[in-house]
Amino acid sequence: MPKILFIIFLFASLLFGNNINQKVRILSSSVTTNDNILIAKGNVVIYSNKYYISADKAIYNKELETFELFGDVLIIKDNKIKTKSNYAFLDMKNDNILQNPTFLLDIDSKIWIDTNEVKKTKTEFSFGSAVISSCDCVDPMWSIRFSSGYYDVDDKFIHTFNARLYLKSIPLLYTPYFGFSTDRTRRTGLLNPTVAFSNKEGFTYFQSIYYAPQDNYDIEVTPQFKLKRGNGIYGYFRYKDSLYSTLKIKTGIFVEKGKYFKEEKLVNKKHYGWNFDYERSNLFSNNKENKDALYISLSYLNDIEYITLEGPEYKTSTGKKVESKINYYFDQSSYYYGLYFRYYLDKSINSSTKKIVSNDKTLQQLPQVQAHKYTDTFLSKNLSYSLDATFTNKTRIDGLNAKTTEVVLPVSLNFSLFDDYINIDLKDELYLSRTSYSNLENNYKSSKFLENRQIINISSDLIKPYSSFIHAITLSSKFTFSSK
Repeated sequence: MPKILFIIFLFASLLFGNNINQKVRILSSSVTTNDNILIAKGNVVIYSNKYYISADKAIYNKELETFELFGDVLIIKDNKIKTKSNYAFLDMKNDNILQNPTFLLDIDSKIWIDTNEVKKTKTEFSFGSAVISSCDCVDPMWSIRFSSGYYDVDDKFIHTFNARLYLKSIPLLYTPYFGFSTDRTRRTGLLNPTVAFSNKEGFTYFQSIYYAPQDNYDIEVTPQFKLKRGNGIYGYFRYKDSLYSTLKIKTGIFVEKGKYFKEEKLVNKKHYGWNFDYERSNLFSNNKENKDALYISLSYLNDIEYITLEGPEYKTSTGKKVESKINYYFDQSSYYYGLYFRYYLDKSINSSTKKIVSNDKTLQQLPQVQAHKYTDTFLSKNLSYSLDATFTNKTRIDGLNAKTTEVVLPVSLNFSLFDDYINIDLKDELYLSRTSYSNLENNYKSSKFLENRQIINISSDLIKPYSSFIHAITLSSKFTFSSK
């Protein structure tokens, strides 16, 4: 039976005084001491407020506060940096380290480095010949191999020299220097640029400038340059005014060059617009007995090119009608209320006039109101009902308008037979719809529609448990009778 693990603070009062007890603890199968030197062997575990270390053997110098570690050395610092090596020398007083050979993993960025040697000071990791990647450690899809490099801890930036980019084992690119940031936190600076080339637009360059002065808001400005087509700029403002809300504002403009404008026979030489998006929950509710939410998305643009020019990802996902909407709902345990507005901008181009069509004939939903009573029982627990009422106002300047009221009232009787083997649901559903028309010379009469449906649903649920799974089968038949 192995010896009971020794804990270094048990020796502290006798050997090293009280100071070490506040800094580091060591667990090991065996421990020997000689003046200021402690030697731990077998299943060594060392931990402090910053480090977790395991090794086969450790030599600790109490006066210098250094560790010399041998055999299968694992070091984790601040739960962010993890290293694996055969040998390590750790200076805890000055926060320096020397390891070889070493596998290093930055837990936050998921970037790993396999190097023949690593040295660390308080602010910098320096590497010898190494391989870096964020893919699979055994057979990475891509990797960068370099002769030397270093990682700036404060700036969270990796610098490499004589770097070669590999796809699997195939070398693709060489550069004397290559550097990149591993920081994923919000901070002011330049974002990744977008570079492209096409025959029509020529060389294209997007460069986003990001400004984040506070945790709850930021600003992004993206100038863009298209050699043959023109220039533009888009701006974004994002603001979180509470724990339950988010505001986003976008605006932009792009100006076409005269030659491109004429050759492509475009409708507008300038493309501009704006977007306003706001989300807010718990506007009036207490988030306990009820809840509510407000969603606003408003858009304006002079043509669709304002969207397609924003970036490559918008090229093929834009329709000809742009929707603005306002939604609000209030939800209780028994009732639900909703208010919805929809406004559409039609930016289709008339094939004969080559101009954007008038928006006067576009049908708008201003507004739709909904009230819903959740399913509840009455007279008996087997007898239930619900109620849903909706009013929709569809309007436009030029054309037929309609106001529609719809009511749905289902009443159900549920029971089972033969010891719950057969379930029967008898439902009587009443549907009422009334629509009134306006805004036409010919006076249309209001339309009414009334339907009463009887629904019989017979079902059976069969379940059989087995040792490692459950088998279930459901059989059902549904009969519907309608009278209008």
